[in-house]
Amino acid sequence: LPSSGYRSSKDPAVMFIVGSKIQKVRLIHMKKSANKKGFLVDGTLSEKVTHILSELETQDQVVKSLKKSHPSSDVEKICGQCHVVTLEYFTSCMEEGIFVEVCDHHRLKTGKRVAPIMQSKTEENPYENAKYCCQRITPLHSVNKKFSDALELLEKHADFLGGDNNLGRALAFRKASAALRAYPKQIKSMGDVEDLYDLKGGKHCKRIIQELLEDGFSTEVENIQGDEWFEVMQAFTGIFGCGPATARKWYDLGHRTLDDIRRSEYLNLSIEQKKGLEHFTDLNTPVTRREAEKIYSIVKTEAERILPGVTVIMTGGFIR
Repeated sequence: LPSSGYRSSKDPAVMFIVGSKIQKVRLIHMKKSANKKGFLVDGTLSEKVTHILSELETQDQVVKSLKKSHPSSDVEKICGQCHVVTLEYFTSCMEEGIFVEVCDHHRLKTGKRVAPIMQSKTEENPYENAKYCCQRITPLHSVNKKFSDALELLEKHADFLGGDNNLGRALAFRKASAALRAYPKQIKSMGDVEDLYDLKGGKHCKRIIQELLEDGFSTEVENIQGDEWFEVMQAFTGIFGCGPATARKWYDLGHRTLDDIRRSEYLNLSIEQKKGLEHFTDLNTPVTRREAEKIYSIVKTEAERILPGVTVIMTGGFIR
């Protein structure tokens, strides 16, 4: 079993996941992923627990939450002898397949935590290395596109493979890619990414970045790009209404092109999938700014006619 060596070599490492702020479906998925990789996950709070994982902001909030959900347990004592860590630690453990060493950035702090306020970006304060993606300003055109593109491809590949472990890997690649896209300076050495959130514990992500820095390419990325299975999966999942599981099924049945799907006599396509095939090119062509502005103008005019004084704002990438 995975072990961090916490307490003593005779005590197995055991994790307990605090349910507060975690959707039920996601919590079930996390526990299943951990169990499949051999981690011990305790469903109840006990003194056997060595690692308490939480989405909450501080240790004080964790203690308060656990006192409500486990009134008969000595919560403060248990938390005092455990590692109380963020879910970033869970992601690192899933990626490495062991209980990784607990670092300072994994630990939840004590005391009341005030959410960082996004300050106006000046020359003295050009970038906010915030914990959450929504707290970072991300430019429309990133200077680190080659790095983020590589990680996004790995994310897509892991997502196509499916399974609990690969979904966790896909999430790690996605978060790392988002951190790189938001970084305003061109990455020139590994030291530039060492302290970025979502990259601190990602050995796989860092290996890819290092290869790109040293060699200008990544063998793993190039192998995926040239793989027939990946190309077919990209095409099939580009059909509206077709996810990775369905695409894998079609591939296993011997289909390799969109025409194969169109000509198949035994595939029972849904209405969405039929429309997705019919309008495949149109649905996979990005909307231009000019088109978006035209749609915005039409919607705004009609909305003001129906409800005078209404405020209509275009959101998404085109407001950058």
